[in-house]
Amino acid sequence: MASNYCNSAVAVLEMEAKSSPAKFWEALLDSTNLFPKLFPDRYKSIEIIHGDGLRAGTVRLIKYGEGMPMITFAEQEIEVVNHVERLMSYSIMDGEMMSFFKRYKGSLKVEAKDDGGSLVRYCAEVDKVSEEVPDPDAIMEVLDKCFKELDVYLMNNKD
Repeated sequence: MASNYCNSAVAVLEMEAKSSPAKFWEALLDSTNLFPKLFPDRYKSIEIIHGDGLRAGTVRLIKYGEGMPMITFAEQEIEVVNHVERLMSYSIMDGEMMSFFKRYKGSLKVEAKDDGGSLVRYCAEVDKVSEEVPDPDAIMEVLDKCFKELDVYLMNNKD
């Protein structure tokens, strides 16, 4: 009889940013260009393989740098982009992450705060290949660091 257990996990990250929601969202939409420049230790390059990078159906090839443990590349498909709600979601289609996760879906939302800043929410929904695979905590730590550094960059470059 097959065992009936669940290898699914959800990890949630919330980060408060001083940057306005519009500015933070715009920077995330430009991550194809911006992330390799700002975080070269983590992102060697991000290339659009299909689409325009701003709409659902876009496929991107991400080549990671030395600052990303255990992975060198990922191919992701953007599934949802809602510019009004500043919401985006994507799934990983290929790369080393697929040896850990049968399914990896990332969702990102940038919300307005009363003080003019932003609340950045990221959720990773994964189906692990086995019980031994850890939850995506290391990924969340890297993203938290990137989002905080992006906020500092945006606050220092207000043009």
